[in-house]
Amino acid sequence: LSLLLLLLTIFTSASDLFRRSSMTLYDRMMQHDTRVARDDILIVAIDDYSLKELGKWPWPRQHHAALIRQLNAAKPIAIGIDVLFSEPDSSLNADNGIPADLALATAIKEAGNVVVPLTSQNTGRGLIAVQPAPQIANAARQLSHIHIELDEDGVARSVFLREGNGAEWWSHFSLALKGVGQNTAAGTENWIPGVRQI
Repeated sequence: LSLLLLLLTIFTSASDLFRRSSMTLYDRMMQHDTRVARDDILIVAIDDYSLKELGKWPWPRQHHAALIRQLNAAKPIAIGIDVLFSEPDSSLNADNGIPADLALATAIKEAGNVVVPLTSQNTGRGLIAVQPAPQIANAARQLSHIHIELDEDGVARSVFLREGNGAEWWSHFSLALKGVGQNTAAGTENWIPGVRQI
């Protein structure tokens, strides 16, 4: 029994060492596969300066609507908003009295190329998709998932290109943006359910 436990311990330690070595080797290889950042992708980040200028988070949806209109004026091929709008907001704009969700949905619809995220929630009976508020979801060109799977060491090295349950599947946020940019209809990309792309 002691010998068996010793062999099991050695095997487990060796397997763990192999996994860690494999991840380290992968990281080193990826560092040598660097590419110059593209100049046709713009990231509008929410940073300390933004919060100081526009106030504490969450911002009124009219701010997001104004941003989409401003971005759309530059004629981008796709706009991705990595902000969850899962709860409806019926508050009225102080300036024009338009409900918040309607203002955002109108800006998204007018742009015609906006990808918005959904997320998964554990209800105790498995995961369910939590979509954006109905007006926003209906106005978006495409819904996408933003789930990132972390490896044992807390580093993300791959993503699920498609994720869903039952008959409903969604592209990853980045793949959805690519599809909209290439004028691909939602769900027509080549994919295999549950396959991770490195």
